[in-house]
Amino acid sequence: AAGVANFSNPAVEVKDSGGFNRRFALCAAVAEGELLFACRAWCVARREELLNVALQRFREEPVGETMCWSGKGEVSFAECFKIGDAGDTLDAPRVGAILRRCAVVLDTMPGKNGILEEQEEMAGVWLPMVFMSHSCLPNVQYHVFGDFLVCRAARAMPAGKDLFYSWVSPLQPMHLRRSGIQERFVPRPCDCPRCKLEAFVTDRRATEDLLLRMDDQLFAIAEGHRGLSAACEDLASLAATVWKLAADAASVAKRLSEGDPSVRDVVRNVLEACDGEL
Repeated sequence: AAGVANFSNPAVEVKDSGGFNRRFALCAAVAEGELLFACRAWCVARREELLNVALQRFREEPVGETMCWSGKGEVSFAECFKIGDAGDTLDAPRVGAILRRCAVVLDTMPGKNGILEEQEEMAGVWLPMVFMSHSCLPNVQYHVFGDFLVCRAARAMPAGKDLFYSWVSPLQPMHLRRSGIQERFVPRPCDCPRCKLEAFVTDRRATEDLLLRMDDQLFAIAEGHRGLSAACEDLASLAATVWKLAADAASVAKRLSEGDPSVRDVVRNVLEACDGEL
């Protein structure tokens, strides 16, 4: 991405969250797909080497001069995280904790049974990402092109909205999203509105069985153990199971929300997180 300039949308500003933390919030409305920011990686390395690469970068460049955000509410890495002003004062464990939270892992694909395989993963640090927390209902989408990250609004949003992205694939079922977050980011399960709703209305055992069945069928097709006709029948049966599970979940949600105020609150929170677009 050499020669491509960084960009920060004036509708995005850094707000205080108390303590050492800051967050991204909108100070003006944005349209669906609107560019929020674009920037080069501050550093990219193999995931297991990222901390050492980051510490070396800090030793070469004072953290007080390392800008997390140069848009509205400009703030440096040192100011945001209170980690010192020179390389010799850096608290390596604290920097490591920050990197685990804000690094973007590249080319991570689910292996068999949905388990994330540790292949030679690459990770990068795009400093504006430190200002966004996690949600399984993200309101931004980002894409990485080489070392350049582009972040856009996932839907139209009014001023005052905080910005969230998903630390794990939002396409995964709840139990895999939660385990991925606990293993890689924070030692507690995700408690976002979507996870709360799925915990009410989905059957984890049925979901796990469905994933195992899908893995087995796709593996058999890839290895040539199933002919085209049989493979089509298998996939059609799998699709029917998915639709049945979805219909059962919708039925459970309707029944619970009619009789349980807490479920109504969760559904309302999910709709609010999606700006009523579900």
